[in-house]
Parts: sequence; C-alpha cells; structure tokens
Amino acid sequence: MTVHHLSRPNSAPASLFLVLLVALSACAQPSPPVPPGSLAVDLEKPGQDVLLTYWLNVYLDPPRDPLSANVLYHSDGMYYLAPEDSIRSKAPGLLPLLTHEFVDWDIFSTFIQDTWHDAAGHPRSIGEWIERVGNWREAEGWLRIPVKGSMSPYERVVSVQESAVRHALSERSRGGALIYPEGTLFVADHMVENQIMETTIMWKRQSDTWDYVSYDGDGHLTDRIFKEPDPLQSPIQCLGCHRGNRAFEPERSFPAPADPGPNGARYIDVDNDARDAVVTSVMNEHMRRSDTILGLYATIFLSRVRVRVLSGRGSASDSLLLMEQGIPVDADAS
Repeated sequence: MTVHHLSRPNSAPASLFLVLLVALSACAQPSPPVPPGSLAVDLEKPGQDVLLTYWLNVYLDPPRDPLSANVLYHSDGMYYLAPEDSIRSKAPGLLPLLTHEFVDWDIFSTFIQDTWHDAAGHPRSIGEWIERVGNWREAEGWLRIPVKGSMSPYERVVSVQESAVRHALSERSRGGALIYPEGTLFVADHMVENQIMETTIMWKRQSDTWDYVSYDGDGHLTDRIFKEPDPLQSPIQCLGCHRGNRAFEPERSFPAPADPGPNGARYIDVDNDARDAVVTSVMNEHMRRSDTILGLYATIFLSRVRVRVLSGRGSASDSLLLMEQGIPVDADAS
C-alpha cells in the first residue's frame, strides 16, 4: 500500500492546502487585546455577539458595530466593555453599566429598557411618528392587514406603505430575500371594538437594522405590551421572535384558515383575492423571514396582483412583476 503524505513535494493537493493555509493566516485579523480596566459581560444567552452588537450600536455616534469601534472586546469566549476613558469618549451613554463589577443579563436588560429608546432617538409619542411619515390610519398608499394571532390577544391592524413592499420586491431575485428600504415603518394598532389599546412599531433605522417601539392607548411610549399571563417587555423581548425560526399562526396555515388558539379565533382578515396558494408557496414569506419580517405582506400584495392578471384586468407591469418573482401568470399553474 502506498501512503501519500501532505509533505510530498510533488503532491498538488498538499501544495494547494499549504497555499490556502498561508493565505487564510495572512487574512485573519486577530482580536485586539482586552485593555486593562475593561468590564466583563456575560449575558448567558445564545447568539450573545448578535445581542450585544444589536443593542449597543445606538450608543455610539454615529451608530456602528461596537466591536470594530473598540467599545466592546471579545476574548476566549468572553465579552468586555472598554475602560471608562474609552466609553466616555466613544459611547458615554454606556457609562451607567460601568458602575457594576460584572454585567449579566438582568443588569443588561434593565439598562436597555431604561435607556435604549432615548439613545436611538425614538419619538415619545405616536403623534410624532405621524408627523414624520403621515397618518397610516387614513392616508392612501398603505397596505392595511387585520390580523389576530399568537403575538397579542387583540386584533392588530398592521400597516406598511405599498411603496416599501414594491421596493422590497424590486430587490428580490428569484428565491432571494425581501429587503425593505431604510426608513420603512411597520405599524400594528392593537384594537378592541375600533378602540386602539396600544401600538407597536418596527422602524428600519439603518439599512440592516430594525428598531422595535411600543406605545400605550394614549399614544405614549411604553415598555410593556399586554399579553397574558405576563406582559411582554418592549423592546427587549421583541428581537428573539423576529430573528428566530418559529412559525406562528395564523400565518403558518395561510392561505387556509387557522385553528383557534388560547385567545380565541386566529385569522388574517383579507378577501379571497389575497389568498393565492401559488403565490404563498413561491414566496414562503413567513418561514423565510427575510429581513426578519414576520408576516405575509408581499404575499398578500402579489396575490391581488395575480388575480388582476388572471382576470384580464392586469397591466403589463403587473405581469412583469409576477414573472420577476418567479410567479406564473397563467391559470393552469393554480
């Protein structure tokens, strides 16, 4: 039996392996050493790097990755906040954390709940959002979808500008992701008998970052959203669902009706024109969770477009939009 060693001079695979190893070694960027006086952080949560980067970036001016800015360090599986002089110059909003000897999840989450909205510059009232983007409850050009499901015992009327959905579709290649433009707002008014009980908002602050903001029935910023048996903490409990991979009802069963849940009926209140099974299957929007968006906004929008096309009422741009998404424009595909 002939034994081939990686060190043989005439071994082409071995040479390639060594070249790649050298190249990777040259490209690797070692983590900077942790400065003396840094504060240890251990959230004891999965995806700790994602959590820290997401929550801490707004405290820097301009908002950016705290690791690359040397506000946060990583070494041997642990994270550290930079010493006081660096924090004071780069992210002074984080100074209250330095009063602790160690930062765990309880300390960190309490700090985020108390300070994050101010650091991110979120409006203190719904009225300020309406001044920024217009009145989604009345203005034309908004897609409004009533939903009752797992997130809240209330019916939620979810609104997003149709132009944002069209932009996301224009960015999507077949089988790719729906990426919404910076500045996109998803608003959910939580309703009981036409009365707004509370409002939750997702705002795309940066090209790759969504913020979560909640308001009470009077339109004032709040840190609690009603849910039984315990309220949801906002914003700290919002991130996990949107970045997870769990399917929720009634989106999971769509276009079929969903079974009732612990809080009664679960539904997406749209007409049959919005329930195209072909579009739903091709987009697979809720499960793909492109751009960390939960829901079926592009699916419902495109379903209505396809109904127009199949009925002969669609325009050439409608047909093109469907074809660009890989959705058939003939009835035989149904």
